[in-house]
Amino acid sequence: MISKFNKIISVISMIFIIFFLNFSCYKKINYNRNSLLDLSFNNLEEINNLDKYHSIEKLYLSCNKIEKIEGLDKLSKLKYLYLDDNQIEKLEGLASLYKLQVLSVHSNKIKKIEGLNSLIDMRELSLYHNQIERIEGLANLEKLEFLSLWYNKIKKIEGLGELKNLNTLLLSSNQIDKIENLQSLINLKTLNLNNNKIVKIEGLTALKKLEILYLEENNISNIEGLYSLKNLKELHISQNPIKSILIKTYKLMLEKKVKIYINDQSFLIKDYVAKNNINIVD
Repeated sequence: MISKFNKIISVISMIFIIFFLNFSCYKKINYNRNSLLDLSFNNLEEINNLDKYHSIEKLYLSCNKIEKIEGLDKLSKLKYLYLDDNQIEKLEGLASLYKLQVLSVHSNKIKKIEGLNSLIDMRELSLYHNQIERIEGLANLEKLEFLSLWYNKIKKIEGLGELKNLNTLLLSSNQIDKIENLQSLINLKTLNLNNNKIVKIEGLTALKKLEILYLEENNISNIEGLYSLKNLKELHISQNPIKSILIKTYKLMLEKKVKIYINDQSFLIKDYVAKNNINIVD
């Protein structure tokens, strides 16, 4: 009798273990009834069974195996959504998240920026380390302040015309060969164009509030096109074949004490020019 009882217990235990493993996505739930649900690092393959968490404002689903954005329609109060390090190929299933302010879907397989038209309260968008080829689909995100698109396959700066509140734009590690179409970004303070194919500093005249400019690892030979940037504080320009600097730019950088960063070391323009035998030209 005892042996039979033990067998029954063993079977029940095995069923429980199998059930537990199959639903292991819930084994690491961090849930705060008023604001947060964290389901990161759970080997999730799909998003489901979240309707009962309709009051949350933050949802973490990073570092899983999710292929499709779905099952979020009832989360009408959601403001922060993190879907980083998954296997997502398309931006979809977000149309009902009208209050969303922060969306991070970096390190996935996304090829196109789409499905964001209704997210008019968005402040931060991170889509770096994907397979995006074109900047598009952002026209309705007029409140956007932070945009990260580094490490994609972007060849041209475009599609930013409505983002007048943007203060940080990260476009490093793409295939951009020209600085252009930035004239509407009147509140931009940080611009990162490291590791592209840029040969000339241009197209920055309208960026009156720009403070930090990253142009490392390009093919720039002349420092120019910065004379209108009265608020510039830092220029990062390592690993470029710099041979000269335009006199207007030199005078501005001298007057404003702009720091030039070379391999994480900072120099004032006068010292940088002298140390590297840079020609001052008209």
